[in-house]
Amino acid sequence: MGLNRALVVSNWEIAKECFTTNDKAFASRPRSMAMDLLGYNFLAIAASPYGNYWRESRKMAAIESLK
Repeated sequence: MGLNRALVVSNWEIAKECFTTNDKAFASRPRSMAMDLLGYNFLAIAASPYGNYWRESRKMAAIESLK
């Protein structure tokens, strides 16, 4: 993983807490220079951090894919 910190969870109770109680804290992606350059300054859905922009982009992509 390089310089990014990682958390390994091997207990299902703690994993459930990570993905339910603290889901927003773990939802975002780490920033990197590659994603900045390839993701159009973090504007691509795959490169953008979790937040309002990502949610709106995902919503628009889902609507467009259903047409």
